[in-house]
Amino acid sequence: MVFLLLLTIEFIINYAAKIHKILQLISFIVKRLNKTNQKSDQLSSPMIKVSIAGIALGLAVMLISISIVIGFKHEIREKVTGFTAHIHLINFDLNTTFDTSPIKSDAPVIDKIKNEPEIKHIQKFATKPGIIQLETDLQAIVLKGISTDFDSSFFAKHITQGHFPNLTDSSVSNQVLISEVIANKLNLAVGDKLPTYFMQQPIRMRNFSIVGIYNTNLEMYDELYVLCDIQHVQRLNGWKENEITGYEVFINDLNKLEETTTKLRRMTSLAFNEDKSTMRAVPVTELNQQIFDWLELQNVNVYVIIILMILVSGTNMITGLLILILERTQFIGVLKTLGANNKVLQKIFILHAAKIISRGMIIGNIVGVVLILLQYRYHPIKLDAANYYLSHVPVEVSLSNWILINLLAFLCLLIMMVVPSKYVSKIPVAKIMRYD
Repeated sequence: MVFLLLLTIEFIINYAAKIHKILQLISFIVKRLNKTNQKSDQLSSPMIKVSIAGIALGLAVMLISISIVIGFKHEIREKVTGFTAHIHLINFDLNTTFDTSPIKSDAPVIDKIKNEPEIKHIQKFATKPGIIQLETDLQAIVLKGISTDFDSSFFAKHITQGHFPNLTDSSVSNQVLISEVIANKLNLAVGDKLPTYFMQQPIRMRNFSIVGIYNTNLEMYDELYVLCDIQHVQRLNGWKENEITGYEVFINDLNKLEETTTKLRRMTSLAFNEDKSTMRAVPVTELNQQIFDWLELQNVNVYVIIILMILVSGTNMITGLLILILERTQFIGVLKTLGANNKVLQKIFILHAAKIISRGMIIGNIVGVVLILLQYRYHPIKLDAANYYLSHVPVEVSLSNWILINLLAFLCLLIMMVVPSKYVSKIPVAKIMRYD
């Protein structure tokens, strides 16, 4: 038993030494190949430079593309969830209008939800459709009533004029926050009055005071919502103090949205009130399905760009490697006469190709980082906010995606080099030695 173990160890050592010598030989030959100042390199040298440039450009485009898509999706999600929250808790009925049935704000299940570790913040709201009527203009709006528990940090970043309404529990505030879209349509400014009519029996009217103007570039929200004291909506609807449209729930991790929504649905589905009503949890992906479906489609663009860039870079590398092999036919012939087999020769040229690919990728990473940092800092590339919801192209770097793209590009290009390297075995030694 000990004898067999010693023989196995000796075999492994000898085999490892043999591999080490072969690798040393291949490494030495590759270093010789890298010297491109000879007359025979007049065609392969510029072709290799073109291959390096193609790889650098392709990798830079891939890295920039995925950074833009990640940044774009993150910015849009942050805006949508900042405006509407991650989850809505509303009445479990079939009403899909803004004139909703109320839920009880003091339901016992709400306290349980607030204590869940996934929940970041929860705030009540109420909605009421209305019409702004000026002397010559009309504008349909949705009055969104908010309370003192409202987190105004999102709107604070998007207020362009004035300030956020001051709310208290002791009195009803007449202050409202309108969007820049509505202000421009109706030629309104901070300090103006906002006469708003509500179509009910009897028709009611409120003359609000504009204290702030916001602009989120989310036109489907900006042209609709006006923020006011929730007590106005409660009185207009004839609701009690503990009756609201629903709760906006913010969670700590958007990746756990589906899981948290399912948990809230279990908690609220059987929590019936005295009038036999209950709540349902609606995620932001369902409230804004079109936007989130559109964001998911952006991934397809990235996949297409990555595939095309790898194919283009790989084609350049294949051409460069074939030219290099053809210019090194005499060199190949000498190695074959010295006993080098086709597998060794293939490894030599594949390793040489790997060094060329590495050079191109290093340059591509540098170019990609510089361009991404320039866009992140100075925003030179602008967007039409009306179509893209953002005023400039957003970028965001994900280290895991960055590493994955580099590994994927390197492995794909290296695998593509196997095909041209096999051309070495197609040329007989006698024919090779006739090359001058």
